[in-house]
Amino acid sequence: MVRVIATSARVRQLTDLERAVQERQPDLRLVVEGDTPSFRGSFQLANEGVVFDRFSIQITFPDGVFKLPRIEEIGGRIPRHIDRHVFEDGAICTEVPELTLLRGRYSLVSYLDGPVRNYFLGQILVEQGQKWPFGEWDHGKPGLLQAYGEVLGVTDEEQIRRFLDCLGHKKVKG
Repeated sequence: MVRVIATSARVRQLTDLERAVQERQPDLRLVVEGDTPSFRGSFQLANEGVVFDRFSIQITFPDGVFKLPRIEEIGGRIPRHIDRHVFEDGAICTEVPELTLLRGRYSLVSYLDGPVRNYFLGQILVEQGQKWPFGEWDHGKPGLLQAYGEVLGVTDEEQIRRFLDCLGHKKVKG
């Protein structure tokens, strides 16, 4: 009986999530394969209610539906190249994931409306031969240091590490 309650609560959560996503992105459909939920379909870019472009995407949740998702452009439109902010495995790089969580309350809808939308707007401009519009950090460790340094207001790697170490503790002394 406990399993039924947990399952029905999960179904309710997924149904609520699907409804919220489809209010903003009506062409994304929830698909559940086994125990793994994902969204698949067309991500619309619109201005004042008029759709001007679309990207075929898949959103999966490797760590649970209320954590940052893994998003792939699955239509073959964006080359799988780090300079286009796509990892070799097909996952897109919208920003440093932990920074999304540090900026405030996370919701899938706000993530899609903000970083994901901006990512695809940038891709459209790059397709037209323009530069990436939103600024860029390096990839890998140097990029992480740049991103955290910007948020923390420091540039020294050791200072960044100490700040992150403090943030990683449940209770901070002093």
